[in-house]
Amino acid sequence: MTMRRFFTGSTGARLVRAAGAALAALLAFGGLASATVADRSADAVLGQPDFTTVGCNRGGLAASPASLPDAASLCGPAAVVVDRVGRLWVADSGNNRVVRWPNAEAFVTHQAADLVLGQPGFTSAACNAGGINARTLCGPFGLAVEDSGALWVADSGNNRLLRYAHPRVHGQAADLVLGQPDFTHGGCNTGGVSARSLCRPLGVASDRARHLYVGDFENGRVLAYYHPRTGGRADLVLGQPDFATPGRSRCFVEAHANAKELCQPAGVAVDNFRRLWIADRGHSRVLAFTRPRANQQSADLVLGHPDFGSGGLDGCRPGQTSATSLCFPLWVGVGVRGEVYVADTADSRVLRYARPHTSGQPADWLLGQPEFAGSFCNAGRSNADRDTLCRAEGMAVDRRGDVLVADSDNSRVLRYHRSTLAEPEPGEDDDDA
Repeated sequence: MTMRRFFTGSTGARLVRAAGAALAALLAFGGLASATVADRSADAVLGQPDFTTVGCNRGGLAASPASLPDAASLCGPAAVVVDRVGRLWVADSGNNRVVRWPNAEAFVTHQAADLVLGQPGFTSAACNAGGINARTLCGPFGLAVEDSGALWVADSGNNRLLRYAHPRVHGQAADLVLGQPDFTHGGCNTGGVSARSLCRPLGVASDRARHLYVGDFENGRVLAYYHPRTGGRADLVLGQPDFATPGRSRCFVEAHANAKELCQPAGVAVDNFRRLWIADRGHSRVLAFTRPRANQQSADLVLGHPDFGSGGLDGCRPGQTSATSLCFPLWVGVGVRGEVYVADTADSRVLRYARPHTSGQPADWLLGQPEFAGSFCNAGRSNADRDTLCRAEGMAVDRRGDVLVADSDNSRVLRYHRSTLAEPEPGEDDDDA
């Protein structure tokens, strides 16, 4: 079972919203919930031939059968990342591969990728084709790049992290593995829950010191590796009191949210202020930890809820979607100016918090919905378009400030040019722009 199927139908958010669609159209969560926002449309799309075509591997090249992947198609992309020289990497989860485009800033709609990892070529898609080893992937979900150029992949279906020191050729082998004793093991918590094990890792991030942070989803924790090496131990754990304590599978329905516990943590990111941001999916919130140094350290700030004691489905209920709420977010990213971006997955939107410094503060803009109260796939329309999203799972910001989004259920990656997203600074004369 790949991560794509693992998440489909895994939350009650869609059922809750479907039952209360009429109510959602009438209710407002303060002024922010009903506020309309400026039109923000993508300028290019990958994985599909245009902005209205959707579906797994529908955007293949003319010579390829529609059911098979190729260099121009995608199936449930889960993450995007831009490396130090501007190349775009995509975790094409449904096709059990990672694909690359040479320039995140300059790609054109329906452009073909130039490199594939996890498969011997662009037309292969099997999970662990030929058996699990250093060249295979199964449901890759998270991506991170080091300043050295090394690429990290959260190989979720194999319960491991893989590093590719200098990825250059199709199907290249990884050179380092975490979460498993070697490249041929792939079970959840091999050898038991410990500082060496992983179970469904989703998010991965690397800071300037090359410390690695991993959202260990099923174990309800985030691990930090200060000196990653094959089969090595993690050095720090957040969300659990120690390395041997397993996560609670039904934590999202329990009233135990606080500043120390995590519930199904997914995406992770480190900003320029050395704050670690975690998408705490099961609690429908994002947490910030300032320079985490101690096991089960308390978070300093929370987004998506007014305080640390709130956690549950409040933001997923009809009429409660707003600029201050989140519903099962899977990804968090940071920009060069300290802005924080959240893939609010069950709400099919991406939110930005320009300068987050207060718990519960509202987002200042969004992508994928016409207003902060919107929460439906493709904004409730019958077709996708350049201004809609459906289960956005990952996002990244490139060197010039463009935003890239893995629009998972539409099986595409969208790029939003910085000029579309820019807003005048306070006191700036709009006429002079």
